[in-house]
Amino acid sequence: MDDKFKLDYCYKCDNITVFAYKGIEGSWDEEIQLLKYRNKEYQLSCKKISDSELFTMEDMDFLIALNNSVFIVDIPFKLESGELTYLRINSDWLVFQGMAMLSNSEGSKFFRVDGNKLFVDEEEVDYEKQCTFYDIGYKIMTYGIPFSRKDSARIIVWYQLGVGCKASYLKTLLQYLPLKYSEEWFSFSQSCYENDTRDYLFFDTKLSKTPINRVVDCRWKVGEFNVHVDYKIKKASKLHGFKPLQSWEDGTAHVTSFFFYNNPGFLYQYTDGRFSVVYGDYTHNSTDKYIKENLNHDLYIAIQEYIKEKR
Repeated sequence: MDDKFKLDYCYKCDNITVFAYKGIEGSWDEEIQLLKYRNKEYQLSCKKISDSELFTMEDMDFLIALNNSVFIVDIPFKLESGELTYLRINSDWLVFQGMAMLSNSEGSKFFRVDGNKLFVDEEEVDYEKQCTFYDIGYKIMTYGIPFSRKDSARIIVWYQLGVGCKASYLKTLLQYLPLKYSEEWFSFSQSCYENDTRDYLFFDTKLSKTPINRVVDCRWKVGEFNVHVDYKIKKASKLHGFKPLQSWEDGTAHVTSFFFYNNPGFLYQYTDGRFSVVYGDYTHNSTDKYIKENLNHDLYIAIQEYIKEKR
C-alpha cells in the first residue's frame, strides 16, 4: 500500500536536506530558508508572498509528507478562495487528526494510524472529509480537523507507534502496547511543548493485534493540559502467542513445528542464517524484502525472538 504522506527518501548533508516525493527530487536549505521543488524556488524567509512562490491545495499531500520528515514553518500558500497566506503543518500530521477526532467525540476510545489510513475504535474513518483550513493566529493558517487543546488534555499519544487513546481507556490499551519494561511511566502534554518520545520504551513500532501484556497496575493523573501515567505489567513477552512444539533435522534445515494462537506452522532454519516459515497456505522466506508485512507482523517478531533465544 502506497503511503501518500511519506517521502520516497530523505537525507541531510550539512544544512541541506535532500528529498524526493513520487519520483520528484527537491531540497531544503535550512540556513537560507530556501525550498526547491518541481523546478521552483520558495524563499520562505521573505516577508512578502510572491504569486510565483505559492503552494496550493494540489500540493497538500506533499506538504504533509515533507513536514513529517522536515519541519518547515510558515509555508507560502494560496487558498482556493484566492487569498494568500502562510500555512503551518504539524509533523505526524495524521496522528494529530486522530487526536482531533477523539477530542471531538465523547464516545470514541482510541485511534491508530496505518500508513495514510486512520482507524478510530478499529473502524476506518474518512478524516479528509472533516479537514479544513483554520486560523491559528498571527495570520497563519493550518489544515486539518479543528479541535480544542483543552479537550485533548485527557488524550495520551505515542507518536512512535501512531497510536493514541483517552486516559480512561489506557488500562485496556496497555495490553496491546509493545512495552519493553514491566514498570515505567509516561508523561504527555498536548501544549505542543512536551511529548514522551522515548523510543526505547518499545520493542516494536506497531500496536499488537492481540493482548501481550497483563496489566498489574495503572494510575494516571490529568492536569489542565497534561497527563502523567504510572504502570506495572507482567513482563511483556516478544514471543506473543508463539508456542514451539517439536524440532528435527531435515536435510540442510532445522525444522520446528509451532502454534501461533492455535494456528499451526513450521519454521525452517538453515545453516547460513536464513529461515523460512510455512504458515497458512504460503511459504515466507527471510530473504523476501516484505516478509514482515506478508507473513504476520506479530508472528515475525515472535520468530525473530525465538531464533535469538535459541542461539
